[in-house]
Amino acid sequence: MTVSIISTTEDKPAELNSRLVLFDMDRTLLDVTKYHRQNFLMVLKRLYGVNELPAAETSGIPAMEVLWRFAKNAGVGESLFQSRVQEAEPLLVENLLAILPQDLSSCVLPGAEALLRNLNEEKIPLGLITGTLRSAAVAILQRSGLLGYFPLTVFGDGFNRREQIVKKALEKAGWVYGLSDGQFQLFTVGDAPSDIQAGKAFQACTIGVATGILSCEELLLHEPDHVFNDLRDTETLMRVIRET
Repeated sequence: MTVSIISTTEDKPAELNSRLVLFDMDRTLLDVTKYHRQNFLMVLKRLYGVNELPAAETSGIPAMEVLWRFAKNAGVGESLFQSRVQEAEPLLVENLLAILPQDLSSCVLPGAEALLRNLNEEKIPLGLITGTLRSAAVAILQRSGLLGYFPLTVFGDGFNRREQIVKKALEKAGWVYGLSDGQFQLFTVGDAPSDIQAGKAFQACTIGVATGILSCEELLLHEPDHVFNDLRDTETLMRVIRET
């Protein structure tokens, strides 16, 4: 099933002559959630004595903010957390690289590579935006076979909000693709409300995919421009990107 809703934003200027499509990584293009969760617990246990990963809202959130949310919900105070936070970032990368399988091709979600291939063939500029730390994210993309689709990448290092990552991607689009601000139609594709909200902050056409925690119906509550069950409907997705 494909669910699309009419955009509530004004029509984009007719002079826009290009597109930029920014994809979320985790649970949008691929799913390595079990390795991320294992990794966060290992770091929390080593640094703060946390033995069980608590519930926390983490979808679309940069990695160090995710670690803080888990720590806080496990009862770790801010002063204790900050006292060892400098150790946490390298540990998150080191541990994840150790536990990730060398071949992550089976973790790529249905339709993801076909869509990327079609966009690439039509020379539509692509970007990868993720809260995962750079060294870990590059390894994930390499091992899944997706890295080559993304000349433009922005990772979670140094950020605590999704909007900051999108802003950085737009800055990089100028020198990666020669795209000037206001001269292209921006699209964001992601599975989380934070993906939708961050896209809206930059007047993007927001595409939600129900490949994460939320269903299509739940994503619709956050008013994206379009919602899909997953990325398998290549034809419709391509039409949305071409014609918006």
